[in-house]
Amino acid sequence: MSGPILDPHPLVASEAALAEGAKVPGPAGVRAPTGRLSERTLEMTMAIAEALFSSDDQKPPPEDRMAFLRREYADFMSRATPKGRLLFWAAPRAISLLAPLLSSKRPPLARLTIEERVKVLSRFEASPFAGVLIALRALLCMIYYEHPAAANAAGVPKRGRA
Repeated sequence: MSGPILDPHPLVASEAALAEGAKVPGPAGVRAPTGRLSERTLEMTMAIAEALFSSDDQKPPPEDRMAFLRREYADFMSRATPKGRLLFWAAPRAISLLAPLLSSKRPPLARLTIEERVKVLSRFEASPFAGVLIALRALLCMIYYEHPAAANAAGVPKRGRA
């Protein structure tokens, strides 16, 4: 008799959710899209995310995780309220402009190397404007760690079933 079959943690995306174009309903179902973020906003957000999720040696996260994050973040924002979308439109812009300036670098943030972005964001996080980054980071973390490889690397336990 073999041991228990291990399933991913319920907060980790399934293989079906990783498929291109997959739409996975949440607890209340899938809310219809009400709008979307611009490509520019997504690019600014992903430049921030790449620095936030870089490895200890400041290498960018794996491309598949970033592609998953980009797709799911864009889908999530397309279903957000207009007020929520406005907040997550403004946050990456503020960070992209202010964070480099606080570190005597030339904006935008995406123009900097990943090593510079990590340093700049660390300094920004210690500034009075940190709340903007913390809010964006919280949302990005929730989505990023839904990816099975990211969850596994973070030590998210698997649940067993008989």
